[in-house]
Amino acid sequence: MKSKTINDAAERIFVLILDPGEEAFKTITEFANQEKITGASVSAIGAFSQAKVGWLDFAAKKYKPIEVAAITGARRHRSVRTW
Repeated sequence: MKSKTINDAAERIFVLILDPGEEAFKTITEFANQEKITGASVSAIGAFSQAKVGWLDFAAKKYKPIEVAAITGARRHRSVRTW
């Protein structure tokens, strides 16, 4: 993972770039702990080769799967060059 601080004022803004194969939830959680982030809003772009979506049932202490009803995203055409 690579990270960069964009705004270091009262409202800090970070950009994280995860490496292929890196587990997103674990990596973001470790980063938040390292930076002492106790609450945040997260926005993301990118792709996953596979993902499980669910919610945590606190009483049962178990993740339960959910059905994804909508996905919003964007893609680029192969002919468009990126950095």
